[in-house]
Amino acid sequence: MERVMRDLKLSQYNLEVPAAAGVFWYNTLTGRSVLLSEERLLLLKQLVPQLPRTAPETPAWSAVTEFLTEHGFAVPAEQDEVALAMQHYDQTVGADATLSLVIAPSLQCNMSCYYCYEGGKPTTALGLPDADALLSFIASRLTADGGLGITWFGGEPLLSKPFVVEVSRRLQALCGQLNVTYAFRMVSNGYLLDAPTAAELAQHGIGTVQVTFDGSRPLHDRVRRSSLGAVPSEPSFDRIIENIRAASEHLRILIRINVSRINLASMPLLVEQLAAAGLASRVAGIYFYPVFHFDPADEAAAYLPQSGVHLTVEQFAVEERRLVELLLAQGFSPFTPQFFTTGYLGCYAAIDNGFVVDYQGHLKKCDHELGVEAETASSIYDFAHLDSDESLLQWRSRRPDDNPSCRACVFLPICYAHCPHSNLLLPDQAPRCPSYKHNWRELFPIYLEQRLSADPSTVEH
Repeated sequence: MERVMRDLKLSQYNLEVPAAAGVFWYNTLTGRSVLLSEERLLLLKQLVPQLPRTAPETPAWSAVTEFLTEHGFAVPAEQDEVALAMQHYDQTVGADATLSLVIAPSLQCNMSCYYCYEGGKPTTALGLPDADALLSFIASRLTADGGLGITWFGGEPLLSKPFVVEVSRRLQALCGQLNVTYAFRMVSNGYLLDAPTAAELAQHGIGTVQVTFDGSRPLHDRVRRSSLGAVPSEPSFDRIIENIRAASEHLRILIRINVSRINLASMPLLVEQLAAAGLASRVAGIYFYPVFHFDPADEAAAYLPQSGVHLTVEQFAVEERRLVELLLAQGFSPFTPQFFTTGYLGCYAAIDNGFVVDYQGHLKKCDHELGVEAETASSIYDFAHLDSDESLLQWRSRRPDDNPSCRACVFLPICYAHCPHSNLLLPDQAPRCPSYKHNWRELFPIYLEQRLSADPSTVEH
């Protein structure tokens, strides 16, 4: 008995990632990876074009074609994979089962960092009287048996701790009533994250806190200057270290290290200091991120690096390889990027059911709009016309496949043009590509080995 088999072709989204034990074959569209010997990989690649239209239905042929197509390493010859990637994008963007929110109850901060883009730090803030409105808005967007993701942001969100705790407590109850899965996290400078605070946050559902460093001790203390205390230059580095040590007993701590030309030379010492403090066993991961230029008052220069301050993405990619090696040498686990999880779009601003709630209750799409006069009339107090609000709908006007370079890129399914805000604000500029586009050959092996070690089921053999 014979059956008709469609011609297959190798997926345009396959990456060959070198590994100690062979080669990872990783597909950016499906998120699937397989660890193969170089010989087995070569055999499979040679086999795909030879698969005939008509072949005996044997277990051997069936096993090969099932393996290749199930993982996405081979697709029907007529398949338009860009269309398939964009179909996935549209489905994820339009899904309303999960609500993603960034909530900035205040732009007030106890630090004064030179690169902050949030302007003059208005004193207006959401308080306990606003909790009912915020809960009503969230309840209106939740789906029973769905999901809720919240990132508490600022300024420094711990300056609004009573509001954060009360809203989180009430959201826990609401999610329980609707059988909604929730994940609450916070971005903090860590200065106020002492042990009692960490325990209180954990009690009210906040599971992860990201803390940022800006260089080794002396440089960090110059950048992260206290702006609210009696002593404006009060050091912060050692206090933040001690807070992380204590908070890690209650919370999952991530460390983000901001990188610029100003602090680049201090990175080896910083990693040594973090290791000497015993943080390798206390934090869930560390990652590096380039400081970028963004000034809401100067849109034409937005995201363009300033000489002497910012690294280009290509320059940062070169340094990132070295920096990750520093982490590994000191026993740290680099944070595995989210894009290895299918369903990741690169930014919550691209999602229809994703919003930023600012310190006045306005609803926006991107945290880069914090401190900028709201263009939207929608707010937590008036959201009846939210789904027809033109200022929010414009975020759907620029699609990742509008850019020819993105259409042809192997990373389209895990990047989707990376930054919706820059693509909307500056449509004529080249897309803000992520650093892994330039250093994936060196860093992806580390991430995939991490994923394999943490969960062997994520990688086939």
